[in-house]
Amino acid sequence: MNVQSGSDITYATSAAPIVMPKINVVEAGRSIQIPDLKTGTLRVIGIYGNGANAIGMDASASAALVTGTGSNAIFTAPDGGADLPTAYLIRYERDAVSGAMLTNSTKDFPGQLKLTLFCSYGDPCENDLKPCYVVIPRFAPNPTMEISLDADTQEIDFSGKMNIDYCAGSQALYYIYYPEEDLVVSGVVANG
Repeated sequence: MNVQSGSDITYATSAAPIVMPKINVVEAGRSIQIPDLKTGTLRVIGIYGNGANAIGMDASASAALVTGTGSNAIFTAPDGGADLPTAYLIRYERDAVSGAMLTNSTKDFPGQLKLTLFCSYGDPCENDLKPCYVVIPRFAPNPTMEISLDADTQEIDFSGKMNIDYCAGSQALYYIYYPEEDLVVSGVVANG
């Protein structure tokens, strides 16, 4: 994803923290520490025992459930009871001193990279899969992506364009290496 975005990864440190989101689910009546809570970012919504959501609390009601500040901030969920939420989902932003952030910006364009794929090939009528490597010497990832949230197919599509390898002078789009046969096929996919 970093290459796809064209931007550099930013790493959080104590000298240069990154504002990141945090989500917790807190049982009704329980308390948790929420260090480095950014003022005005706390959002709270109740969750009933059947999984249904309550109406989200407004900012002032959410803030009233927090005592302390900085590393001593503590969130206390309202008590449960009949017809009341059994838990509360809280979301807030904080200064993270560890972790990383990737930005996909319209100002940055992806660079070229050498993409190496480990694959298998074989005749579908015979059960003899063999390993191969596909090497694309100049691959330009597509900066747009689709994210599927379907429970059966949670994936991120990664696509791009093959470019001619002018640097090597061969003008090949890709190479396929068959380690067992010690054979190189350039620019075409072998039959079978």
